[in-house]
Amino acid sequence: MMLCLMVMLGALQQPVTLHLARGGKSDYAIVLPQNASPSQQRAAQELQHFLGQIAGVQLPIVDDSPASLGQVRAAIALGDNRLLRESGISVDWAKLGDEGFLIVAQAPHLFIVGSPRRGTMYGVYGFLEDDLGCR
Repeated sequence: MMLCLMVMLGALQQPVTLHLARGGKSDYAIVLPQNASPSQQRAAQELQHFLGQIAGVQLPIVDDSPASLGQVRAAIALGDNRLLRESGISVDWAKLGDEGFLIVAQAPHLFIVGSPRRGTMYGVYGFLEDDLGCR
């Protein structure tokens, strides 16, 4: 089974296609900040579980330490982590607050950005429901 995601980044930009899994294999890892909150850790576990159900692949969950990132080819990066800061993506944290989230595809990575309190978890649920059709 192939799990392919097409994300529009803006009205004037071309869609970005990310192949999250093919034939039970994936180049992706779920990346958390080293200081991930319990809510962010739970978000990563939920994402790992449901992607496993959908695509038959278990993505590893790693932190954003240089050693861990050295092994990552493509990431679903959660929260405020090293990959996000290095990506150049601008985030208005004040506007997001505790519950807002932002989903951005910047090939080969997918960023689900939100606060460590609830925003990241809500972002993961939004991604699963709105983009992957989970209910």
